[in-house]
Amino acid sequence: VGAFAVKSILDTERTVLDAPSVALAAIGLTAFVYGLSSFTSDVFVGFTGLIAGAATIAAFVLRQRKLDEPLIDLSPLVNPRFALACPLVIVAMMTTFSMSVLLPLYYQGSLEATALVSGLLILVPVLVNSVTAIFGGRVMDKIGAWPLLPIGFGIIAIGQVAIAFVSMSAALVPVLVGSVLVYAGVGLIFAPSQTAGLASLTRS
Repeated sequence: VGAFAVKSILDTERTVLDAPSVALAAIGLTAFVYGLSSFTSDVFVGFTGLIAGAATIAAFVLRQRKLDEPLIDLSPLVNPRFALACPLVIVAMMTTFSMSVLLPLYYQGSLEATALVSGLLILVPVLVNSVTAIFGGRVMDKIGAWPLLPIGFGIIAIGQVAIAFVSMSAALVPVLVGSVLVYAGVGLIFAPSQTAGLASLTRS
């Protein structure tokens, strides 16, 4: 339906794909992620991967600044408000993705719940996230992003700390309550942080 109903409002043009940029991005991200995942087994390999990944990503960034048609236009990051909003969005996405992966594993592994029950338990915070996202959007339209961001991140922090303290006792209800808090906080910050960042850029 989207292929027929959604229309592009932008002027498009044919560009050249820069193969070295693709290679640098692939190698840099792979090395960085491999370094992060290797810390638990080999600290030296982990540090080596992180350093190699960071150096390759830095080379990628330098190349993008020299190209007339970069693979990724990094010029918006010069804007300090946009540069600040980017890590906020990244933290919100990391929180959501990690919780969506770890909570079902916890429910099934530690609490011996079935896959169906685990899915239903995840559905509760997701629905709360939907409600707080709508509420956050309305607050954003009326008074801006500032009150939402510190409140939302504060709620996320409280929920994460609560889960960390109670998860070892294999207690279902406290972990569920903590996950609800985390997802509620993400709902408050995700769209406002994106909107605040994009609003600080010029149209071009």
